[in-house]
Amino acid sequence: MAKAKKSVSKKGGNAAGEQGLEKAAANVLAQLAAIRATLEPHGLAALTGDERLHSNGRLRDGEDSAVVTILDTVDGHPAHFQALAGHDHGVDDAVVETAPARAALARRRLLAPIAAELVAIGARVSDDVLASGAIAKDVSGPAYAIIRANAKLDKKLRASASPALDFYAKAAKRKAPAKPAGG
Repeated sequence: MAKAKKSVSKKGGNAAGEQGLEKAAANVLAQLAAIRATLEPHGLAALTGDERLHSNGRLRDGEDSAVVTILDTVDGHPAHFQALAGHDHGVDDAVVETAPARAALARRRLLAPIAAELVAIGARVSDDVLASGAIAKDVSGPAYAIIRANAKLDKKLRASASPALDFYAKAAKRKAPAKPAGG
């Protein structure tokens, strides 16, 4: 069964829907700016791409409880863990301290639901960005091929499409392999 097309005008879509989406997008951007401003004073960590990729900070479901058990054991038997005193993110390198790890877990518990929701929203918005781009390219891709084929013969067509021709020509030059020297 073929997928039914949405009812849109030939001149650029559903104007009422676009205006509604424009307002919604502006509202979301304002809310995101407010979220950023709300969280900024709390010194959220900022990792590089490589640090993010190789972080050991990913905890499985329920793992935070296991970590608390380990920290309780460290507190109950500190002599066994003395070698960790310089690595515990505490203030005294002579004594093993679990308070920084416990504070980090508490912080994680507060921020993890926010991160999950932002990822879900980000994926949904990203999906629509990709789908919208695909719809635009469904017509612009073949139209560009027609323009390229006729641009040398039709000066008005070439002039009308010159920004697009220049844009795609630049991209093609960046992708083209370098010619061998002396060849």
